[in-house]
Amino acid sequence: MIKQLFAFLAVSGMLASNDLHADDNPFATIADFRTLPVDVELHRAEERQQSAKIVQVDGQPQYRVEWKQSIGPFLEFCFPRNYANTHTKLPAFTTARIKLRVLLPDRHSIHHLNLRLRDSENEIFQYACDVSKLPAGWHTLEYNVNNNGEKAGVWGGGRNPNKRIDFPAYFHGLAADYILDKADGMVSWFALETVQIGDIVELNPRFAVIDTGHPIHILASGHEDDLRIVLDNDSPRVIRGTLEYTISDYKQTVISQNTLPLDVSPQTIFSAPVKAPAKYGVYTVKTIVNDNDKRIPPAQKITSFAYMKPVGATAGKAEGFLFGVCSHPQRNSTEVIKKEAIAASSVGIKILREDISWDLMQPSQDRWNFEPFDRVVNLFGEQGVEIQAIYDYCPGWATAKDWKPLDSTKRGVPRPDYDLWRKFIAEFSKRYKDKIRYGEVWNEPDLVGFANYSAEEYIQLMKIAYEEVKKHAPSTYVLIVVHTTSMRSTAMDVSPATASSSTTCSK
Repeated sequence: MIKQLFAFLAVSGMLASNDLHADDNPFATIADFRTLPVDVELHRAEERQQSAKIVQVDGQPQYRVEWKQSIGPFLEFCFPRNYANTHTKLPAFTTARIKLRVLLPDRHSIHHLNLRLRDSENEIFQYACDVSKLPAGWHTLEYNVNNNGEKAGVWGGGRNPNKRIDFPAYFHGLAADYILDKADGMVSWFALETVQIGDIVELNPRFAVIDTGHPIHILASGHEDDLRIVLDNDSPRVIRGTLEYTISDYKQTVISQNTLPLDVSPQTIFSAPVKAPAKYGVYTVKTIVNDNDKRIPPAQKITSFAYMKPVGATAGKAEGFLFGVCSHPQRNSTEVIKKEAIAASSVGIKILREDISWDLMQPSQDRWNFEPFDRVVNLFGEQGVEIQAIYDYCPGWATAKDWKPLDSTKRGVPRPDYDLWRKFIAEFSKRYKDKIRYGEVWNEPDLVGFANYSAEEYIQLMKIAYEEVKKHAPSTYVLIVVHTTSMRSTAMDVSPATASSSTTCSK
């Protein structure tokens, strides 16, 4: 009877019960709200008069989520991203069961308690459980989940949503909807204890990749013996089958191929040496893992590597002609920035052009956030690459009150208040005077999208920047604007008289 019940649940995708489950397979705890060391991010909590915190009831901790009955009719919260990535990671699964331990009060008004998972591509998967008819007391809500997103609401994923759970994946948070009673000012609540996962069936394929022993897939001259084909079996099962690989050059000419037998124990790494190419160049590696278990499809992967003699990193600051690139590493994680810095130095780059992004560095007039830019300066500095800073972009709070858009039909970046601009340049220059040798005044102001103000206004910004940089960081070079077009756009049309009065921006 119990097996029949769970067969039904596998179809329906959800269950509310009192500790009922079909077998004794162990369940692993992925979140214990009673000892949660961080605050959850409760969406629009102040506006909706909602809260989530640990309280003591009869000497025992409970994680209580509260809301005002007259405001709503839903709530949602998630864990801080850094905490979730470290503490709520899920084991890979094809199918699994997740249990949520929850306390419902008398006469509760909750319709659904919804479980949310987040995958490696930032897609969110929501599984709903109807609790409207459950009585007061502790309950174990059970959610049947699978990696194809079946029975789930799915959103997010940026440019690559596929409605499948791509691992690594994480327990993201919860949502609830409830009866809205605008005439009732009563505070309602529920309490949480633990979230656990078990009954895992894991039939996901595992992929093989090329490994050069280098963080950005460079096979450096003198390290030819480091080239290997690697398969990480992080699954709970033995992988038996074959691994095929083919290596091709940039002309798609096959230079080597092979088929290897696989018998890889759980939680181990298979690694096989590969002969290095005879010539420097960029090579593509296609791998196919054929599992003897026919329920698992062939796992095909294409990766690449560069066989070369890296130039860097080279110590010291370059003089004379500087080989550089433009990039935006502040947008990336520390791990990605490190790899980008290594890649830049490996090909001889000595300077990187990057926006300061005033709106990011000073989100409000009384608050500074130097960490993102510091991180870029320091990580690239470790590889001998300097940053050419672009003084640019206007936070909303710093927009000039007398600003009039050059093109009122387009949004564009507004012109900042001159006094606030002066203070920003001064503060930046004082902090980075020993680290930044080159500063560029604004980015591509001939495009209205980047600078929706006149050339005369730009010249005034340039004068102010020059004055403040030279006052606080006199050894810094102040660079004139970079244009994107060969012909002057409307934004940069300026009279000869105005142009001749502009400050010469140099050392």
